[in-house]
Amino acid sequence: MLGVGLALHPEPELLLVARRAIEELADFYEISPELHWLDATRPSTARAQLLHLVQASGKPTVGHGLFTSLGTPPDPARSGPLRELLAADQAAFGFSHYSEHLGWTCEGGLEAVLPLPLPPSEASARVVAENLRALKELTPRVAFENGAFLTPIGDPTLEPDFLRRICDLADCDLLLDLHNAYANCLNTDTSLEDWLTRVPWERVIQIHLSGGSQSEPDWLRSGATRRLDSHDAPVPEPVWAAYQRALSWAPRLEGVVLEWLGLREDQAAAHEQDLRRARELWATRPARPTPPAAEPRPLHEHLAPAEVRLALTEILHSRDPVSALEARLAAGSALARETLGGLDPEGLRLTQLIVKRLRFERVLQGHSRCRAEFQADPEGFTARFRAYDDAGPSRSPWPSQEAAAFLAS
Repeated sequence: MLGVGLALHPEPELLLVARRAIEELADFYEISPELHWLDATRPSTARAQLLHLVQASGKPTVGHGLFTSLGTPPDPARSGPLRELLAADQAAFGFSHYSEHLGWTCEGGLEAVLPLPLPPSEASARVVAENLRALKELTPRVAFENGAFLTPIGDPTLEPDFLRRICDLADCDLLLDLHNAYANCLNTDTSLEDWLTRVPWERVIQIHLSGGSQSEPDWLRSGATRRLDSHDAPVPEPVWAAYQRALSWAPRLEGVVLEWLGLREDQAAAHEQDLRRARELWATRPARPTPPAAEPRPLHEHLAPAEVRLALTEILHSRDPVSALEARLAAGSALARETLGGLDPEGLRLTQLIVKRLRFERVLQGHSRCRAEFQADPEGFTARFRAYDDAGPSRSPWPSQEAAAFLAS
């Protein structure tokens, strides 16, 4: 049993601001390997710092991946270096289990930068399961996490059934992110209560707790807003309520992780309060949790094939994603129209903003020269990045290679 842990991100501020929470209140740590490597051979300075902290603490760790791209058919050229990285971090950190985000991040040599949604279909589940089975060769146990998507594909109420089918096909575990579920249900106007009753609770071994925020009205011309899984605020009450349900329903639950990105000094008290509350509730969990009974529903028949994945990657890197989507739908196949036709236009626009921001951050992370140029001339650097981003999608998952391509542009 792991207990209550913290996600450790490569932010020096986190290690300083949350030092007491990290050293005294956390029972274990969650590490995301890809965040601590510049490429497949060069670790960032944060990796050594985190490894020292973990080894000195004597506390257990779990691994949590970001861009294995579970929804893309295996590509040895891309997955080979990632597997070597994971094997190295498994040996160094000794993860008790390893989880990965559900979704896809690459297609046809292009990188989407963040996990994008899959339709809840049988064919999608089989692709994901194949990749999860491959990960089992490298780690003691494998799980995957339900995602937060501003552009869900297909019927969003089928997501719990999709999670169950993947678990059955891959014979793997589930990391249940409760804020992701809350955000998705809020953005699609569906019932979180109903969603939770359909979760395969017998597969849940870990829970994520986090907070988020609403997007700003001025981000979109329509003034529309959506719930963002931004991990930058206290855990909201609906998520605490879902956590209490989870403690009563998940018979194999081993631990819960509190996630908080970009933690500021003025947020340290709220961060510690959330961690203490998670611990207090954890201590009240019943001895024999009993999940609710739910009859699985059939999944969609269609799959987002390479054509659709490639189209969505290019759409998100166009000047106007909604116009680009409309053009694709007009020119694409019937399957592409069926798969992409129900996308939320405003959710698509917000997804594009997030993709651009993450790509900008990767450029800064990838080379000290980029950081120096940005500090010296923020406006000029940002204008140069916009031109670079407009030229096309990313072609590498690694910050150093992204920065090199930017500097050469």
